[in-house]
Amino acid sequence: MVQQYCSNDSIPARSHAHEVTEEKQIRSKAEFESKRPHLNRQQLLRSLEATKESAFSVRRYCHTCERLVLKSDTQQHEGHHVKEGVFDKELSHPTSILTPLDNRKSQAQYYFSTSTVEFLVSELRRLSYSRVLCVGAPRLHEALLQNDDITSMLLDIDHRYAQFYSQESYQCANMFNGFFYEEEGSQICQRFLQSCVEEPIALVIDPPFGALATVLAHGVKKLWAMAGKELPTVLVFPYFMESHITLALPSFKMLDYQVTYDNHQHFKAHMQKHGGVKAIRCEDLH
Repeated sequence: MVQQYCSNDSIPARSHAHEVTEEKQIRSKAEFESKRPHLNRQQLLRSLEATKESAFSVRRYCHTCERLVLKSDTQQHEGHHVKEGVFDKELSHPTSILTPLDNRKSQAQYYFSTSTVEFLVSELRRLSYSRVLCVGAPRLHEALLQNDDITSMLLDIDHRYAQFYSQESYQCANMFNGFFYEEEGSQICQRFLQSCVEEPIALVIDPPFGALATVLAHGVKKLWAMAGKELPTVLVFPYFMESHITLALPSFKMLDYQVTYDNHQHFKAHMQKHGGVKAIRCEDLH
């Protein structure tokens, strides 16, 4: 089921318990650089445009290198796990191409089901939000980009999305401590959030399973601080952790809606009537 929280309180004083030390920043960035393709954002976008301009039959995605490639490049990827043929819709919906990460301790990925995405999109449109920051919610981001009346930005720790989106549409970031892995990432996100002065904006956050409420709350408050005010926020979290959430984020209230996922054995859409435990909590959006 889903939970909803609301608050008109001012943003609490920032806790330093989860601040990123310089040493951790260096270590995190080094790990990020070792995993991502050795191409900058401009090169990645040129690769995307080249793929879009090419015929379906010559488009490839190398799962070994985690990169879009063309048939002419296949010699460099001999022996790799390569997907042959990439549809236009897959380019605009990268979660249909990318293999979900399965590191259960840190980066396990579970994608919203179609019914959950449709519900969230319909509610955001009904409430007339013109901007949405999707944090760890790539499926929702994909869907919102198909709506001309909503501008969406994705924050996710998975660097693979960089080859599908511009810097204004995606930034690699850690939702818990607010660390951005690219130099201009924080400024770009802040500009997006501060547009709330002219346009109504909402946050939708789907943290990893097992996330600590106190650490998550720190990340939420950091995003609010970047915006300069507390923003309407939807948070997906296990319903049985309600007391932890309300302690860390007293303004939040439970909303009775159950979230389902396409690739989670316990919380799939067809199991919705049998008591899945992932839930939505959000601020009063009015």
